[in-house]
Amino acid sequence: MTRLLLAMLLACVGACSGPGARCPAADLHPPRATPAFALVTSDYASSAIALLDEGGELLTEAYLDSGSASAGLASALSGDLSLPTEAPAPDRLLWLDRFGVDVVGEARFASGRVRQLATTPSSIAGEAAYRANPHDVLRLADGRWAVSRYEPNLARDARELDRGDDLLLLEPTTGELVGRIGLEALDLDVDDAGGVTRTYARPDRMLLRQGRLVVGLARLSADFRVAAPGAIALVDVESGEVALSSLPGLIGCGELAAARDDPLRVFVACVGPTFSDVAGRRVGAGVASLRVPASGPAVLEWIWRAEEHPDLPPATHALMPLEDDVVFVASMGDAGSAEPDRLLRLRLRDGRGDVVYSSAEAFTLGPGALSSDASLLLVPDASAGVLRFTLTGDQLSTPSVLDASPCRRLPARELRAL
Repeated sequence: MTRLLLAMLLACVGACSGPGARCPAADLHPPRATPAFALVTSDYASSAIALLDEGGELLTEAYLDSGSASAGLASALSGDLSLPTEAPAPDRLLWLDRFGVDVVGEARFASGRVRQLATTPSSIAGEAAYRANPHDVLRLADGRWAVSRYEPNLARDARELDRGDDLLLLEPTTGELVGRIGLEALDLDVDDAGGVTRTYARPDRMLLRQGRLVVGLARLSADFRVAAPGAIALVDVESGEVALSSLPGLIGCGELAAARDDPLRVFVACVGPTFSDVAGRRVGAGVASLRVPASGPAVLEWIWRAEEHPDLPPATHALMPLEDDVVFVASMGDAGSAEPDRLLRLRLRDGRGDVVYSSAEAFTLGPGALSSDASLLLVPDASAGVLRFTLTGDQLSTPSVLDASPCRRLPARELRAL
């Protein structure tokens, strides 16, 4: 009963906080101006998706939220939302409702039309579902969607389209699941304290480059405790051929970001070992730059390993490329030692870097984005709001802070360009 009451209290945050304890309904009305960014705000029990314009100003704090089921959603938004790494088209919003809900959602800005597409056939059939935990969705050249399904299905008798640990191929016009590209060949047995533990590919973020999918891989065991060496995958969608590109000295390389100035360049952020403090993450955390040609292996350009830079906190996540070899990236703090998250500016070519912002707490900085002309960097900070840095070259101003959830009071978690 105590847990039920707590869940009810947390769920009320999205609808019951703020002035007068009432917030305007998230009714999917067309935005009053063209949205340039989407922002997930969430307390991990209820969520909303806000829209911002190109100048980083708030258009609406809740284009849709956890109370939006009446607007056409089969189920309300959960507390575990994410946005695609690359938006499929400027006229719509896509989101991933992840573990336990396992759908890709789509809303059209002009009409407010909403759909939720299942990522497992068992959930479509109303059966006890395998939990796919979709981490990214990407539109392929032929119009199909590829969905990275992070969870492996450990049931021996799982049907083909319920196996997970793969890239699901989905026809968006009908919602039909039309195939999968399995990544089982990348699973690896790892020596662990005298025993052997199976690790799974666990595909995470994706980019489409030169007709091939670039896929970030977490490469973790079923209990997330053991990791295989860091790597990404290159996937030929037509043939299903999968090639592994290793990232020496790095671990947990699931996050990808596209270069702004070079269509062949991809950046990878590696978080380091799981369940580790800041010192433990240093061995395995870092950022790499690769070039992805139309055929053949990826070419490693630069690699920044945290253990080689003890003067800086380890770069772990929220990768935001600026130009050439310059990236902004977050360093995850540690609540136990009261070490906060920090935002770093790294120059990968020569390894130089500096801290440009420190959050008030740990586990608060999330993925952000730059404006189309790179004059503005927006970074969500769950302890403050959306940080708005003005850029001159690669130099940052002191940030102004946008309160992106003035009524619902939901923390800012993840921001992506549309």
